[in-house]
Amino acid sequence: MGVPGGVRCRTLTGASALTDISLPLTSPAWVFLTIFLVTLVMPIIAERLRLPGVLGLVLGGLLVGPQGLGLLELPGLVSQLGGFGILYLMFLAGLELDLDVLARDKQHAVVFGILTFLLPISVGIATNVAFGFGVAAAILVGSFWASHTPVVYPTIRRHGLASEPAVTATLGATIITNTLALMVLAVVVAVEASSRPPVLIGLQLLAGFIVLGVVAFVLVPKVTLWFFRGLGQDGILRFLFVMVVLLGVSVVADLGGTEPIVGAFFAGLALNRLVPNTGFLMSRIEFVGSAILIPMFLVSVGMLVDLSKVTDPRTLTLAAAFTIVTITTKYGAAWIIGRMFGFDQPRVEVMFSLSVAQAAATLAAAIVGLRAGIIDETIVNATLLVVLITVIVASWSAGRASDRIPSAISAAPSKLGRKILVPVARRDGTDQLIEMALMLARSDGGTVVPLHVVTTRDTTAVDQGRSVQLAAERYISSHGAESTGLVRIDASIVRGISNSSLETQASVVLVGWTETSATRRTVLGSVVDDVVSRVPAPVIVAHLPHLNFDRVLVEEVKGASPVEIGAARDLAIRIGRAYATKVAAWWIHGPGKVESPLPRDNQIREGDLVVLAAPGGPDFTRSIADHVAAAPERPILAIRTYAERPHGFIEMSELFRD
Repeated sequence: MGVPGGVRCRTLTGASALTDISLPLTSPAWVFLTIFLVTLVMPIIAERLRLPGVLGLVLGGLLVGPQGLGLLELPGLVSQLGGFGILYLMFLAGLELDLDVLARDKQHAVVFGILTFLLPISVGIATNVAFGFGVAAAILVGSFWASHTPVVYPTIRRHGLASEPAVTATLGATIITNTLALMVLAVVVAVEASSRPPVLIGLQLLAGFIVLGVVAFVLVPKVTLWFFRGLGQDGILRFLFVMVVLLGVSVVADLGGTEPIVGAFFAGLALNRLVPNTGFLMSRIEFVGSAILIPMFLVSVGMLVDLSKVTDPRTLTLAAAFTIVTITTKYGAAWIIGRMFGFDQPRVEVMFSLSVAQAAATLAAAIVGLRAGIIDETIVNATLLVVLITVIVASWSAGRASDRIPSAISAAPSKLGRKILVPVARRDGTDQLIEMALMLARSDGGTVVPLHVVTTRDTTAVDQGRSVQLAAERYISSHGAESTGLVRIDASIVRGISNSSLETQASVVLVGWTETSATRRTVLGSVVDDVVSRVPAPVIVAHLPHLNFDRVLVEEVKGASPVEIGAARDLAIRIGRAYATKVAAWWIHGPGKVESPLPRDNQIREGDLVVLAAPGGPDFTRSIADHVAAAPERPILAIRTYAERPHGFIEMSELFRD
């Protein structure tokens, strides 16, 4: 507990000066030293004891807080940083969600999301009323157990279950449950904080949500892309801009009568596709959050814990009741969905393990409720116990269920646009190729890696290669994207591309077609031939004299497999989506003949982009060469699939699953 009047210690500094140190600490140097020591040491101790690192930070806050050694007090610096940590936590939750998951299994995700929200909140409200809670507190605390944090997803992914429908449905449901829970929080806090009629409050919240949605999902993406293409090409400015977006949208939510953490979550969703998960910007965002701001929040939560109330019979009774409600309702929702969609018992348990853990959203909502005066410290302490128990249960259940699913040995699916390796040979002539790579990267929130291979150790050649790499990076940055270029010295261009694809774990290699059909027939072993035959990754070969096209046509070359046909078709659809209404996807068999649906002229036009579904082997490059010879000004794309798994690559059909 705190020390009345403070404890004063004297230490000599310099020759004879005396410095007074009183508790609680107020000097920024002492405060930050204490916090960073807790952040460094406590998670390590917790993990050694087989406890979650999150719990270690909370216990560290308890240790140095008013109820422990009295080193820190909550009002002031720690409180402000902890408040920013809540916003940052919810921002990261929105930023890291995989929106493609919701689209991939949207029926399962929507049904499970609604059920795993309604069941816990309904039973939770009834339980809270039985304990004598007021209406606002009963609804708010019930919403705690409706949300969830998939803390065991890394375990599920390590077992190769990331593509399981049960897993993707639960991850998609996370978006729905957390959004609904945050909305409940916003409504309850707004109603409790105002004496106006509920109808007026409801209209204000509705208007606030509409404005918040327009700002977050219409204005923010446009302004962000504009900034990234201009001044935001500098990495530090990009990070600062993201912080402005986070806090700006939070302020918009606050002005509209909604809790700022709802705005922070929406800001993360708004930037979800503009901040690649594998880029430097995301690594900076995660670093600042993981190393500083989120630990600050968790430490501040621990400082709220009152030991006398944790062991209080009412706290323990509430914690037991809350835990039973959470575990039974979350398992019940997973069991019902399993029966509805035919999931076996291990998959039901996987859904349960991903949806039962209470952490980020629950802690954030509890602190907001405490500050608003809706709940008291007893409920917060009981909530902390629920977080501990549910995280342990989720970890045990995930490990047990994952071992019982046969498909657990398969590799987790990757995304085609996650990391695109683009070999560039000169400073000009590759703009269209890089633009196509940017389109694919944006569709999956990925990055583009321009590569220049040098086959000599001559310093002049290396310097020229670095100039080519930097020019490609500048072009990519000018389009608002991120890139990390490479200059590689290797025995041959093909070996350089092949080795780089392995080292960078590229999801696809995009190479430009620079040969005519005559050249290809007279020069054996061309670079494109060798890349297609030797690079251990999916390869897209592109002949792109321009990108001014009106339609995308898919051509099935004789001998193409169903995987190759499906990959070409889905690539055409991606391009069509990227270029919006100007592109329509058609299906053709053989050069020049268009089948269903038929365009008016029944012919391939000059304004068409053709995606070839070509078989592997020598027929692959031969198909491209024939098309280039017939129409040199027409853009052509062709995909060479790769079915083996040298480092996590999977069949192209899996890459395109959505």
